[in-house]
Amino acid sequence: GVIDLDHWNIHRLDSAGPDWLADPVSFGVEGNASGDCFSVVAAGHAGDRVGIDLVRHMDGTDWLLDWAIEANEVHQPKAWVFDPKSSTADLFMADFRAAGLPVVECGFTDRALPRATAGLFDDIGNGRIEHLGHPALDAAVAGATWRFVGESRLWNRKAGVPLAPLVAATMARHGLIEEAASAPQPFAVYT
Repeated sequence: GVIDLDHWNIHRLDSAGPDWLADPVSFGVEGNASGDCFSVVAAGHAGDRVGIDLVRHMDGTDWLLDWAIEANEVHQPKAWVFDPKSSTADLFMADFRAAGLPVVECGFTDRALPRATAGLFDDIGNGRIEHLGHPALDAAVAGATWRFVGESRLWNRKAGVPLAPLVAATMARHGLIEEAASAPQPFAVYT
């Protein structure tokens, strides 16, 4: 894979307390290529790092919306982040919005997806990510490869390894980092 596993494994936590991820968290949502298993990753501030945790990784689709509504009430997250051109968004994004959940899109058109992918890759390589070990997320990290769109690198979702947990982590980190950074700032020109 393209991710240095030494960098990934050195920041694995054996356990974490209930306040490990500072609220508000952001959730990334992604399904595997066959659409029969879905992952939800939470990202939150963990001191000077971003903590990521694969909080749900389950077969089927019946559970996701109800679980998200309940998690939204408990955690009041900043965002539920989707790639708007993914089949996961096709299945769930409108329902999440209709349920009043704070949905954020992380797509290619506005360059958010390449920024999010590069940002997570850079954070892993520079020790700014910590995580609780989860076999599905670890397998996705170990098997990740690139696909190129122009000069942009994206996770190759057809890599032969289910990458939904890694893509969900990318979305969650984007919601945590980018949404805070993208708040409009007042601007005035004085002459």
